[in-house]
Amino acid sequence: MDDIYLSQAFGYIRVEGLAENIGGVINYLNKQMLNFTPAKEEYDKSMKKFQSMNMMSKMNKAKDIFDKNYQSIIFEPEKYSSDKELITYEKLLEFGKEYFNPQNMIISVVSPASTEEINNYFVAFLKTDEVVSINELAYQRKYALISETHTVEDTAGGEQSYLFYGFIKPIEKNDEAAIQALSLLLGDKIIFDVREKQGMAYRMSAGINIIDDKALFYINMATRPDNVNILIPQFPGFFSKEFTASFTEDELVKRVNMYLGRMMFRRLSSINQAFYLGYSYYFDNNIYADEESFNNLKKVKMEDVKRVIEKYLHADNPVNVIVR
Repeated sequence: MDDIYLSQAFGYIRVEGLAENIGGVINYLNKQMLNFTPAKEEYDKSMKKFQSMNMMSKMNKAKDIFDKNYQSIIFEPEKYSSDKELITYEKLLEFGKEYFNPQNMIISVVSPASTEEINNYFVAFLKTDEVVSINELAYQRKYALISETHTVEDTAGGEQSYLFYGFIKPIEKNDEAAIQALSLLLGDKIIFDVREKQGMAYRMSAGINIIDDKALFYINMATRPDNVNILIPQFPGFFSKEFTASFTEDELVKRVNMYLGRMMFRRLSSINQAFYLGYSYYFDNNIYADEESFNNLKKVKMEDVKRVIEKYLHADNPVNVIVR
């Protein structure tokens, strides 16, 4: 199991093997998924590691309070929550049957073998008698529609304070590529200003994130407590036409090419290509969605960026969260 893509909604297994032994690899996977029965000793070892990691994450009280405060505002209520559910070995085995249900899975294979050959290898798994039909759409937590200003301040102490500033806008589908291009330009400029010019950030992220038909314009950062009152008044100005007035066509091309270069590098290996095919199908019901998004981004011109600046870059009903 691997979580390097940081999506709680999309668990996955990555397997890589030699092309001439694809049958052996898939047969191994079939057996593991059909007979998911880890030993009790394996479960106990994993639980100790899980509990240790959980304790470490709770040691940063300020960060924990901060995440809960801003996420509870910008996201719709969580559909699934198991914070209070007791994890047991028996419940893990029950969950394994649900998790490895063929109706709950997308299998992506990148290899020189034919589709028919690949399908034949999975027959034993797909024809299991315990298949239960799942008809729900893929779940992803979505942004809330915010109709008023939110300001939340809390105190937890510690060496770092945490700041969030953002606002959410409903957007049109045909504006997504231009908004993504604006995010590349805007995020880089905000981070350069705060972290490099002013030296006021331990770590931070900024830009625009899109989920379905809503875009979050945001700054999320940690800083020294004595920087908080200096930074807070600056945040609204970062999301203004004046702050973006210096963007040029050359800068847009440079930022887009740098981004596409990083993304293409991630997709060089077959194992990552398989991941993105499955991810696109799960969230967009289109295996080509990942590729199409890059092609659309390549076509964005500066006039498109200026259009979405005029259309969306207005900080209505902002969310301010400060944990000192």
